[in-house]
Amino acid sequence: RPVFMHHFRNAKNQIENEKVLAAIRGVFALQNSAKKDSREDELRQRLRYILSQLGMSGERGTQDIIDACCFVREHGGTVSSSGIRALCMALCPDAPKSTEQRMRRAIERSLRHIASLGLEDYTNEVFVRYATHLFPFEEVRREMAAIQGRGRGGHVSVKTFLDGLMVLLETEAEFENLTHCACAQWVKLYIYAYLQFHNSQNIHNKMSVLVDYAETA
Repeated sequence: RPVFMHHFRNAKNQIENEKVLAAIRGVFALQNSAKKDSREDELRQRLRYILSQLGMSGERGTQDIIDACCFVREHGGTVSSSGIRALCMALCPDAPKSTEQRMRRAIERSLRHIASLGLEDYTNEVFVRYATHLFPFEEVRREMAAIQGRGRGGHVSVKTFLDGLMVLLETEAEFENLTHCACAQWVKLYIYAYLQFHNSQNIHNKMSVLVDYAETA
């Protein structure tokens, strides 16, 4: 009987432990799901901001471009590797050609907007930032010439634009991560200095030591 009770208690404890572990897994699953939704919402907001700077506000293809970028981000790879037709088929199986056409019209409007900014001011921040990242610069120059009445204008590639947009997003994300890490490092340095010299009454000495330590870290 004592042996039976011992096994019974072990089995009971194991069941309780499994329930606790299941609850913990459930919490983490909900947190991961929430983080995933949050990351996608953040990505969509960043894309809307970029596309608005590119003069796409009001274009129907803007939402298609956002959906395409989110799809590529979720499934990995590039637009070039999957192909624009396959991507449009995945986004809208009933009308893939219409999806591509909407995106193309929005990108054409963006090219004209960028070219106009470049004509007004070569140092324009939006022009400098996006002209060579999202379009072949030769096409930007052709569009600029067309606006001045010379030539037929530049051509756009939906695939090139989307790949460039994804690279731009990755670059911005890496920069934000570096900035975040740098801020976190300064916080750690401040805490370290405070703990090391909390008995000192001279705040100026504390900050001097902090700066010296940061420069040599």
